[in-house]
Formats: sequence, C-alpha cells, structure tokens
Amino acid sequence: MPGCQLVFDIMGQRSTTSSPVDDIIDVVDSDDEGSTSKKLKAGNEDEVLISDSSDNDDCGRGNNLKHSDSEEKESLQLSFQEAFFLSYGLGSLIVKDKDKLLNLSALWTKFCELTPSGNFPIMYTAYHHFRSKGWIVKNGLKFGTDYVLYKDGPPFYHATYSVIVRALKENLRDVRGNRELTWASLAALNRVNNTAGKGLLILYVIKPNSMTESALSTPLCISQFKLEEVLYKRWVAAENREENNP
Repeated sequence: MPGCQLVFDIMGQRSTTSSPVDDIIDVVDSDDEGSTSKKLKAGNEDEVLISDSSDNDDCGRGNNLKHSDSEEKESLQLSFQEAFFLSYGLGSLIVKDKDKLLNLSALWTKFCELTPSGNFPIMYTAYHHFRSKGWIVKNGLKFGTDYVLYKDGPPFYHATYSVIVRALKENLRDVRGNRELTWASLAALNRVNNTAGKGLLILYVIKPNSMTESALSTPLCISQFKLEEVLYKRWVAAENREENNP
C-alpha cells in the first residue's frame, strides 16, 4: 500500500487511535479462527486475517469471514511467514498487541509461541530464502509439500516447484520434529507433482553446531542457518542409457 504501513493488532484488540488510511490486521491461532472475540471495524479499514496455517482453499480471500452490516468488506488472510516477511523483510507491516507496538524480536517470539510445531524459525528461514530470490511462495498442502513456488503469482502462472523443507543438524542428522520421508513417499510425492507439472525441490535448512536454542528466539538466527537445495527427479534407466553402451 503506497504511502502508508499496514497496522495489525493481535487477537482482535484494535487500537481506537489508528489513522483511517491504516489497515488493521488480526492474528489468530488456528484454534481461534472461529472465535467470537474478533470485532468488526468502522470506517474505511480493510480486514486482514493472519493465522499459523493457510492450508484451505479460502486462504488469501477470507471467505469464511461474515459481517453483520450490509456493506461488503474485502478480507485478506496471511500466514505467519507472510506477515513476518512484511514486517522484517519489507518493513511495510506494523504489529500491535493491546495498543502496544511490537518490535521485530517481540513479533518473532509471538509467532514462535503461536506455532504448535515450534518450527517457525525453520519455516520462515525457508520462506525468506525463496522470497529473496524473487519467488512467490504459497502453501503447498494440496501437493503434499510445505511450499509451492510461483514465478509471478497464481493469477499468471502455475507453480514451478513444490518444496519440502527439512531441518538438519550440521552432522546431517535430522532435527526432531521433521516429517518422515521414505523412498516410497518421495516417489509418490514426485509423481503427484510431476503430474501437475511441478518439480519437487527439497530445501535443507542446516543448523550449525554453534547455534544454541536461545539463538532461535530472535530473528538474528536467520542468517546463521545454512541452506542447500536439492532437485529430486525420477531416474529411468531406459531413458538415461548412454548412447555408447551396447
């Protein structure tokens, strides 16, 4: 939004002093999406929902929001990763909790607390990595993955890649909480995504041995992770046989 910043007030506790040109955004946990504590706004403000999950088809449109007045209002739903990127990466989102502005460290802590799996630092690092490379990043649940990558966004192109995010220790051992992947499940995911015209990409987020748990409590940890991309492809012997072989 040119000329102003988005204002977001956690859990529906809206400020009464915000400017009419500001947008006020709610942050809700997945268990709170049906809560009646969310209030309607007055004036020309747009309503935006932020939740820890953007898995459903209505993500980004807020079709499940109902207003008691007859005026039609536009709604938007953002994931925690999208919201933090707007604040941290672009500086275009202001977050408030009970009329108190949250700095980036406080916002990071809030999103870590509201993420049930506790893997917000890993998932945001992956999100930030791809956004920094120019990709439009969306939830990949429909294709069995963590993210899907678009060249210019869903209205213009189909997603080019589906991404599985894996957290590893520096000795390449899995971090506790990773989804279980077998060769059979990888082959199934690859077939599903190839049928949809997408490549299957595995992003390894490697945690250095020197990184402590306390380091994960601030966004400074983002630059400490090591990232490695692996493109997973099916290899068929008949199609990849060398020409000089008898």
